[in-house]
Amino acid sequence: MMGSYGMGWGAGLLGILYMLLPLLLLGLIIYWAIRSAIPAGSGSQHQKAKTSGEIAEERYARGEISAEELQTIRQNLDKR
Repeated sequence: MMGSYGMGWGAGLLGILYMLLPLLLLGLIIYWAIRSAIPAGSGSQHQKAKTSGEIAEERYARGEISAEELQTIRQNLDKR
């Protein structure tokens, strides 16, 4: 009578699959977390550097600074 050890190759491959599946899921979660943390516009795309005046105008458009503050910033930038 020939004895067998374990359940054969099929059970061994299935065991490996069950071990790799959680690692794969963990990897996908980490990949998703990193991708969602990085802004969409960053990476290899080169963005044009904004001037101080453009930044001030954007802040004014968003309502972060008043018209008087924008005018003061423009005057200070013109002095440079």
